[in-house]
Formats: sequence, C-alpha cells, structure tokens
Amino acid sequence: MSDWALGDEAWHLVNLIRSWSSDAQRERAEMRKYRIPARRVDQLPEHPDSGVWRLAQPVNLHLMPLWWRTDRPEEVTVRALHDGKQVALLLMWSDATHDHTAMRPQDFRDAVAVQFSATPDPPFFAMGERRRAVNIWMWKSERQADLEPAFQDLEKVYPNLGIDSYPNLRVAPYEQPTRHALTLASDPTFVTGWGAGNIVSDPSRRSPAEDLVAQGFGTLRARPRADQAVDARGVYATGTYRVMFRRDLAGRGAGAVTLTPGTTVSVGFAVWNGSAGDRDGKKSVTIWQELTLEP
Repeated sequence: MSDWALGDEAWHLVNLIRSWSSDAQRERAEMRKYRIPARRVDQLPEHPDSGVWRLAQPVNLHLMPLWWRTDRPEEVTVRALHDGKQVALLLMWSDATHDHTAMRPQDFRDAVAVQFSATPDPPFFAMGERRRAVNIWMWKSERQADLEPAFQDLEKVYPNLGIDSYPNLRVAPYEQPTRHALTLASDPTFVTGWGAGNIVSDPSRRSPAEDLVAQGFGTLRARPRADQAVDARGVYATGTYRVMFRRDLAGRGAGAVTLTPGTTVSVGFAVWNGSAGDRDGKKSVTIWQELTLEP
C-alpha cells in the first residue's frame, strides 16, 4: 500500500465516496439488529388482512441482495403475535409484479422465508452451519395460487401441449372436475415426486408453506411430511405482499424450533422477487434479528 493511502489525503477519497450517497440512502443500506415483540393476545388472526394485526407492533427491517442490484426490495415489515399455544407472523413488502407461476423455465416465483435459530449464539445467518442447524419456514406464491380457485396447470400455459401422461380411461385427458383429480386417480408409482414422498408433489397438501432445515450451503431439505406443521396464507394487492405464517409454539420432530413465552430467539428473513430472476440463493436477506415472545 502506498504512503498516500495511509496519509491525510486518504480522507479526501473517503469524503468523495461518501458524497456519492445521501444520509437516507446510507440509512436504507445499513443492516441493523432489531427486537420484534410478539404480543400475547386472546385469539390469533386467521387472515393476513385481519384487523387483529393492528395489535402487533410493526418492525421495518432492511434487506440486502446477495447478488447486488438496484431494483431490489429494500425492506420487509414484520409483525408478530402469539396466544400461548401458537405464534403468528405477518410479513409485508413491496413488489411491483405479482409473479405467481413457475410453469415455464424462464419464469420464477415470488417468495418469502423466515429462519430460526434456537441457540443463544446463532450460526452464520445464511443457512446456518455444519452441526448448527436452522429451521426455515418458506412461502411461495405459485403454491399459494395452486390452492386458489383459479387453479394453474401446464395446459393453461401451453394450450397445445401433447399428452404424455398415462391415460385414465374414466375421464378425458386434462378433464379435472376437481383439483388434481387425475393425479389423485393415478398410481403414485407413476407420479414420481409424489411416490418418492416429496411434499411439494403431494396433491393432497393444504398449505403453501414448507417446513425446512439446513446446516449450511447446499444442505436445505424438507422436514418429514409428518412433521410439516407450518400453515401460511399470502395475498397480493396494490403492489404489496402480505404473508402470514402460523404454527404451534412447540416444535414437532427433530429440527423444529420450539418457541416459549417470555424468551427470545434469533430470527432472519429473506425475500425473492421472481421478475428479477430471484431463485434459490439469489435473494434479499436480513441479518439475525430478535423475536421476543411476551409472557
């Protein structure tokens, strides 16, 4: 390093770089730890738009993209409530596009996730570490759409799609009087994801949420189907997502975080913007925050 870089002149360079951004811009980019209070209430909300959420204190958290870009979600607003038996989280963020299908290879969905660590000294905030697992609840927009009345399937995107499934002689191809009617009438052996126990391929699933566990990069996996206990509901309106997660305070099975009134756990958040090509590890995240459950 040159003597110039160590001298007083170096501060001129620092001041020049600092002048390229405003105080407000630097404030939005700074990552801070906040406390998210989970107030105790008599009854938890059943919907993201419920008026009960007004009882919860909103906490605005800054997001940073792991692949830097300017067109990123800058913050997510979090509210939390519990009733002594279950906990509910409401996440809100702005998104100009409603990306709720992933039928084509060039399409990516919007999504949001909550990550928990039960240890006092949490591991690396990006997916945990070896032998220091994190529990993740994830909601994806196209899985919410899959449960709505306007059911999506391949023939909606590719109307001239060739029939390449095993024929069902009882009904015409693609005739689905009810959701997943053809799949449910099929042998799971020939619907490989379902047959292998993939919770996403299960035609009888009732929640758009996945309960996951990870111990570092490349280790993310779904918890057993019997332990999938997270419910979620998401709505999109006027450029804003509102997604609610809900689960029993007591974790079910190995890897599930247990939440206890009167205690604090580490929690982090991630948002995916499908129209920006976000998927997998390409996302915007927070650092660890503190979720405190009121006694």
